[in-house]
Amino acid sequence: MPAHIRLRVKLIFSHSIAVALLKIDGLRWTPHMEESLRVLEQEKEGPQDELLATLVRIQLVADKAYNLQRDEEKNITPTVFYVKSLQSQLNTVKQQIPPHLQQHSEFQCP
Repeated sequence: MPAHIRLRVKLIFSHSIAVALLKIDGLRWTPHMEESLRVLEQEKEGPQDELLATLVRIQLVADKAYNLQRDEEKNITPTVFYVKSLQSQLNTVKQQIPPHLQQHSEFQCP
C-alpha cells in the first residue's frame, strides 16, 4: 500500500477515535507523514487527493489548538500567547486552497 494511502487511513482513524473519546491524543505528526502529505499534494493521483490534503492541513492546525487548550487546562502552556500564531497558520492554509475547491462544502461555515 502506498505511503500516502497509509497516511490517509492512519489520520482518519486516529482523529476519529481521539475526537470520539475526547480522552486520547490523535496520531503524532512525523516527518514521514509530512513527506507523505507533500507527495499526496504533488501527485494528486485521485480526484479527492487535493481536498484531502487541504483538510489534513486544517486538521493539523486544529490539533495544535486542541493541544494548547488541553495544556492550558493542565497549567502547562498559556494559550493566549499562541492564538495569533494559530490564526496565521490557518490563514496560510486558507490562502493555499485552490480556487476550484474554495466553494466545496467542506470549507463552508454553517
